[in-house]
Amino acid sequence: MFFETAWTSVAPRTELAILEGHTDRVRDVCPVEAAGRTLLASAGADATVRIWDPAGGEPVRTLHGHTGGVTAVCSTAGLLISAGDDRTVRVWDPGTGRQLRVMAGYRGASPVEVEGRAMVASTTEDGTALWDPVTGQVRQVFRGAGAELSAVRADGRTLVVARAEGAGPGVWDLATGERCWQQRPDAHTSTGVCAVTTGRRVLVAGAGYDKELEGGRIRLWDPVTGRLVRTIEFEPLVEGVLDRVRGVRPLDLDGRQLLLGIGQKTVRVFDPATGARLRAFVVPSDWVESLCVLSLDGRPALAVSERYRDTIWLWDPATGRQLTGVPCEKGWIDTLCAFESGGRTLLAGADGLGRTVRVWDPTAGGPPARHDGHPDEVLGVWPVGDRMISIAAATARIWDPATGERLRTIRGSLFGIADVAELTVDGRPLLAGAFSTYDAGCIRLWDPATGRQVRRLQRRWEEGPTVLCPFTRDGRVLLAAGDESDVRVWDPGTGRLEQETPCGEDVSWLGRVLVEGRPVLVGHHREHGLRIWDPAAAAWQPAPDGLGSGFADGGHAFVLEGRPLVADTDRHGTVHVRDLLTGETRCVLRGHTGQEITGIRVMTVGTRTLLVTSGGTDRTVRLWDPDSGQCALTVPVHHEVVGSAPVGDGLLAVAAPSGVLVYRIRTG
Repeated sequence: MFFETAWTSVAPRTELAILEGHTDRVRDVCPVEAAGRTLLASAGADATVRIWDPAGGEPVRTLHGHTGGVTAVCSTAGLLISAGDDRTVRVWDPGTGRQLRVMAGYRGASPVEVEGRAMVASTTEDGTALWDPVTGQVRQVFRGAGAELSAVRADGRTLVVARAEGAGPGVWDLATGERCWQQRPDAHTSTGVCAVTTGRRVLVAGAGYDKELEGGRIRLWDPVTGRLVRTIEFEPLVEGVLDRVRGVRPLDLDGRQLLLGIGQKTVRVFDPATGARLRAFVVPSDWVESLCVLSLDGRPALAVSERYRDTIWLWDPATGRQLTGVPCEKGWIDTLCAFESGGRTLLAGADGLGRTVRVWDPTAGGPPARHDGHPDEVLGVWPVGDRMISIAAATARIWDPATGERLRTIRGSLFGIADVAELTVDGRPLLAGAFSTYDAGCIRLWDPATGRQVRRLQRRWEEGPTVLCPFTRDGRVLLAAGDESDVRVWDPGTGRLEQETPCGEDVSWLGRVLVEGRPVLVGHHREHGLRIWDPAAAAWQPAPDGLGSGFADGGHAFVLEGRPLVADTDRHGTVHVRDLLTGETRCVLRGHTGQEITGIRVMTVGTRTLLVTSGGTDRTVRLWDPDSGQCALTVPVHHEVVGSAPVGDGLLAVAAPSGVLVYRIRTG
């Protein structure tokens, strides 16, 4: 069995490479030099460190040794350092992958240069240890200091600046490890500290929240005496929007060192000599998630990723000009780093939820390439007779699945689609769509031939309907819809609400199936397990004893060979398929690496009947033999899979956030 791409309508990818291999969240990424080339190292919650060639997007090696998730990676002195949840920090040779040493009882790893030598800071039970990664020798332990250190030369001594645990900034003497001073300002919660040089003078900069100033302040102290030199208020730049300061760091610009103030919604550049704000970047739509400094054409620039958004913004701190936006796929980038490769400055980001490392060329901006598809985020795809419908946040499109011809476009706010069902009213085929509270929790009816909306079945829902079920009662076609606490029945011909039945709180609907030829709804109640609701009889039916116990939320119900089945996924990505009427296990599907299966369907290819599962964040669709539970075919999609559906003879449609892909499945 094999597949080929029939057609696609997806936004072109902007990444130079997508590095896939981690089986759990990617937490950190950094460049590392090995054998004269720049590689990337990533830290995964799957207890591995992986090294990649960003030029070809290929894995180089996987480093095993940590017994828990790896939280951080950094490179210094030609070595790779990793820190993990197992309370160890490990030193690796990035060229060979050989583990050189284990620092037991250490947590976190931050590179720091001290008196011209590359060192690493890690926390221990005794404080923060400054140690040599080449020899493993501990240079000094600073009691009460946080892990992120910086060393400065002042008063003829080398001083170490750090955020003190549970307090503000502090300064320690490198030679003795003794604390020189520590700030404990009232009503001040420290969020970051660094050293910054202004002229010939070194200052300690600390950021923190203040009770009397919601945005917080940046304070500058003399590193020797601890005397407060200057206070910079982090006042709001957008009216009515809280923007608390979360960190500070130095920025070298035009031969002098300035101070970056990193807020929840903005990034600001200050002159530490005067406290004046020189530039400010207001993130266009949301929250500053991560930031890194890079060099573009010999000039410093900032790359800023947003939480809950799909763009990395490039900003010139010298002029305050926004340079470009680098689009990403759905989700956000947890950590950013810059590196040089092939004479270019590139960006790498840890896409935690997507379990990938992504690489971009930040200079390849400009308008996005055109494509014949949705201009907004796609939410799912469904078969409609011999047609196919894809629904996005602001458009729905009806396609000929065999040719990829777009037949109709339906416009309007469609965000929050939960289900689509076909029904016939007075001999007229209609489509019904259930939408969440983002679209007023309504049910929309369309004419699939024209794309015109016929009616909205509207009533206030707490969470919006999540499942639809057409059925016949007294010779009439009706439509049942369920949310987490109610089932409602409508006459789609008149738009009249005929019945409203409470079903208890916390019901998650798995879908609709046929039981003895009658359409029913299958739900899972947090306390009562699986439940079956017959809309024609307006009555609940019990599921087999024990079937609902331990059943995970987010399951699916479907029909295979005339039998109603239910499926749920455990935390290892294994799908358990059971008979709804007997409770017996039909098959167990092992292979997905994600914990969420976004859909399960039945597909016929030639004479074979197969199960199709959409793997969500593992970016695959898999076809299974329902008798043996063996995987017959894996289709790598290289996008997050938000849904899939058989849409014709051997055709399988897959919805990704950036568009729709249709594959032709063949046997032989």
